[in-house]
Amino acid sequence: MTIQELGSLGELIAAIATVITLAYLALQIRQSAKVTGQSAVHSSIESGLAVRLELVREPEVAALYLKGLADHQSLSREDLLRFNMLIQSIFENLREAFEHYRRGDLDEASWKSQGAVFGWLLAQPGGEWAWKRYAEDHAEFREALEALLARARRPTSDRDRSQET
Repeated sequence: MTIQELGSLGELIAAIATVITLAYLALQIRQSAKVTGQSAVHSSIESGLAVRLELVREPEVAALYLKGLADHQSLSREDLLRFNMLIQSIFENLREAFEHYRRGDLDEASWKSQGAVFGWLLAQPGGEWAWKRYAEDHAEFREALEALLARARRPTSDRDRSQET
C-alpha cells in the first residue's frame, strides 16, 4: 500500500468517525433536551402544588380565595390585590403547562386534565373576572384554553363522534 492509499484510507476512517461522532452528539443533545423538558414540567408541577398547599395550610388564604371567587367586588382593596395575585399565579401555572404541552414536554392527557381546573375557575364570578383581565395579554394561551374548555363541555357522544372522523 502506498502512502497516498494510506492517506486516503485515513481520510475515509476519519470521515466515518466524524459521522459516528455527530450521530452520537445528536443523540446526546436529544436526550439532554428531553431531560431538560421533563425537569421543566416537574418544576411547573411543583409550583402548582405550592399554590395548592398554600390554600390547604393557610385557612386565611383559602377563605380569601373562596370569597374572591364568589364575590370579588366585596373584597377590600388589599384583599382584592391578594386575591388577584393568587388567581394570577394559578393562571400562570396553567399557561406554563400549556407551553410545556405545546413544546411536546407534557402529554395530551395531562394537558386535557387542566380543562377541569380552568372550567371550574371560570364558572366562578371572581374567576371569570380575573380571567378576562389576564387573557387580554395572552391571546394564544386564551385560545388554547377556551378550545380545551369547549371540548370538555361537549357531551361525551359528541366527543366520541369527533374522534371517529
